[in-house]
Amino acid sequence: MSSILSLLILWTAVSAQPAFSSQDPVQAVRNALQNISKDAGSSFVVTKETLASLPGPGKGIVYTARPLGDDPGARNIPVDVQVKKNGRAVARRTLVFPRKNTEVRVVPLRDIQPGEMLDDRLVKLSAARGSGQPGRYASHLGQVSGSTAKIRLVAGRPIELRHLKQPLAVKRGDKVTVKLNLGTMAVEMAGKALEDGSTGDRIRVVNPRSGRSFMAKLIGPGTAKMEMEE
Repeated sequence: MSSILSLLILWTAVSAQPAFSSQDPVQAVRNALQNISKDAGSSFVVTKETLASLPGPGKGIVYTARPLGDDPGARNIPVDVQVKKNGRAVARRTLVFPRKNTEVRVVPLRDIQPGEMLDDRLVKLSAARGSGQPGRYASHLGQVSGSTAKIRLVAGRPIELRHLKQPLAVKRGDKVTVKLNLGTMAVEMAGKALEDGSTGDRIRVVNPRSGRSFMAKLIGPGTAKMEMEE
């Protein structure tokens, strides 16, 4: 009886709120949240990343969003999002959108073992209270996809970036484009990596012409920034 009552209450809540459709999923959700209170649409976190589990926009794709609640002061608002292609339903998700005083974090769907590579199928986005430590936790799927766990990552617990080993940006022996800023002048030169490294790592690079080696910080695949040594 309690299950039936819960379903009835949920159905009543869904039916009580108007639906908003758009070919842009972000716009559909923002319009739905906007209906709850005057500024709800702008005070909630709604980005393409929070909608990553939905099919992407395309020809004939229409998104319909309907809030599952009507409390303008709620910290999080669940929204029912339906996706149709040429009038045929292709997906439906209930997504939770946090206010801006909360943070979106990436959490594992199951325990991830050390050395295991992460991909979009193993993680999801989740809302959490702000930590006051910007950059500590992964906040979008691109930060974890392709990376490897350094330690055991517990299901449902926000992933700290320091617990991930990012994909290699260069391998030992690879060619590297090295950038160097000299005042207002930007200089680029060719180098060769003397060790493996991920984006953000400092590795030793050699200038093939002079044979001189130096430290450089990897800023992307095959690209580094030279660090002047004292």
